[in-house]
Amino acid sequence: MARRKSNKPYKGVLTTRSWKPDPTKSPEENWLDYKPVAEQKMNALFEHFGISQDRPGKWQLLAYALAHTYVPGFAPSLKKVGKKATLDQAVTDFILFCDLALAEKLDQSVKARAHFLTSKGGPWPLFRGKNPDTIRDRYSNLLKNPQSKEHKRMLNALTIVSNPDFKIPKDSSAPVWGMISQIRAKIAQR
Repeated sequence: MARRKSNKPYKGVLTTRSWKPDPTKSPEENWLDYKPVAEQKMNALFEHFGISQDRPGKWQLLAYALAHTYVPGFAPSLKKVGKKATLDQAVTDFILFCDLALAEKLDQSVKARAHFLTSKGGPWPLFRGKNPDTIRDRYSNLLKNPQSKEHKRMLNALTIVSNPDFKIPKDSSAPVWGMISQIRAKIAQR
């Protein structure tokens, strides 16, 4: 794992190498020789992290600051917190997955179907002009990873759409719900 770097570059005594212990001396003698330099460097380290020398618990704060900077388990989460998917998005995912799953079941190429869906002549206006690779990747993610957001959104949409008492929300976009009506009609014909 790559080592993270401090956001703030070190300066002064924090950039100079420590001295090398004398192998002919005992550890205690070496420490006594090095102690003044170590104290100077520790003071600079407290200053670097903005920790007051008078503050209670300063050593614990320094340990946390160093861990936060260098230990992967203390790293801030890089996961972005996005917006919650709207019902329209969930239903759009549901339609996409139904269409691609049907193509796969009929031994058609999912890649070719994704290209068709995103073409000008595609049957669903919402997918026209979209990136076919992204659509295919969303479908693959659904199949491979039941913990994925796509999988959860599709299950949510499936639950909603399959409820016989379901009413189309007034604030929803018409194209999505028009597609749902078409899918329900096709299911009723079979």
